[in-house]
Amino acid sequence: MNSATDDLKVGKLYRLSFPGIAARVIEPPAGEKRSSEYCYLVESLFLRMRWWVNRRGEPDNIHSPNLIVPRGPHRGRLHAG
Repeated sequence: MNSATDDLKVGKLYRLSFPGIAARVIEPPAGEKRSSEYCYLVESLFLRMRWWVNRRGEPDNIHSPNLIVPRGPHRGRLHAG
């Protein structure tokens, strides 16, 4: 998987904006066309659906839930100054 960020990892579970439900980032099927922005395929067995998200966990359509991507150590940190 070619990505410019380490925010989402294939095979890892992430919480969804729906309480108590998680989804896994999966490898897309071979030959699958995908957008350069929405390059992560997500699958929820509980919801029985797959959808594309961007590196921030935002879905490519309004009917799919957001992934909650944890902040890394370099993000969201305030600098004293």
